[in-house]
Amino acid sequence: MNVIGKGAFAKVYYGRSTDKYDKQSYAIKVVENVSKNPKTIHHLANEITLMQKCKNIENMVRYYDSFKYEARDEIWMVMEYCTCSLQDLVIGQLTEVFIKLFTRQMLKALVFLEQMSIVHRDFKSANLLIRVEEEAGTEGTISIKLADFGLAVAVSGTRSGRSVCGSRFWMSPEMLRNEGYGCKADIWALGCVLFEMMESVPPYYEYNSIKAMYYTATKGASSLKDPLKWSPLLLDFMNSVFQSDPDKRASAEQLSKHPWLVEEENVDIGLLLQILKSITFMRAFDGNIYG
Repeated sequence: MNVIGKGAFAKVYYGRSTDKYDKQSYAIKVVENVSKNPKTIHHLANEITLMQKCKNIENMVRYYDSFKYEARDEIWMVMEYCTCSLQDLVIGQLTEVFIKLFTRQMLKALVFLEQMSIVHRDFKSANLLIRVEEEAGTEGTISIKLADFGLAVAVSGTRSGRSVCGSRFWMSPEMLRNEGYGCKADIWALGCVLFEMMESVPPYYEYNSIKAMYYTATKGASSLKDPLKWSPLLLDFMNSVFQSDPDKRASAEQLSKHPWLVEEENVDIGLLLQILKSITFMRAFDGNIYG
């Protein structure tokens, strides 16, 4: 199997069914040295439980099954295969039409988590996967899928979360200030992902991570280089997201009804597919699967 991703405690492999009637592709997450790290077991159990709850949610990576490989002290998780991550795609700046398409889909996942009172706590472009589906005679579809629920946690209120965790450039001010947090911490992270799609890097990426966290906690979000490049509605959406006070920050449900997203536009899926296929680092892009 080919390795298509790596983390601190796991590798993700590309797999394909051997059934001649089922040529479906899968992502197989292999967690190593399971018995030696109790914290890993806790995160893994948490991830599997949450993915089972999210099994039929369109914009979350689909979980199929898991297996324990005793002889190698490994756990294998079988999940939906996706072409690449959003982080791969934002190396080149995206147009507003594509940013809107992806934001709508990301919010569907966040609305569900909000309804379940779950904070993902590692919402970032690397954990937002892109799945491409093409069928003969159709334009095809491109979907954003939220992945990696290892740090996700259930909360009982807007300030009940206490542990500081996640990825530094996407952390919310209230988490960094140790003021307690809830589901709106993920909304701040959504804003950082939008910023990344607009600027190719998340806020304060020009600084080391410690300074970036300090600026986020004390100053809020950094400014766009060229705000006039973007529509007033998108800028208003960003303002609703990047409120340092979570009580003033819009919820996922509120954002899903924002005028910027309500306004429909034609999306050239064919062009986006060509962009995806032209990205040289996408060695996982299988022409036999995606035409």
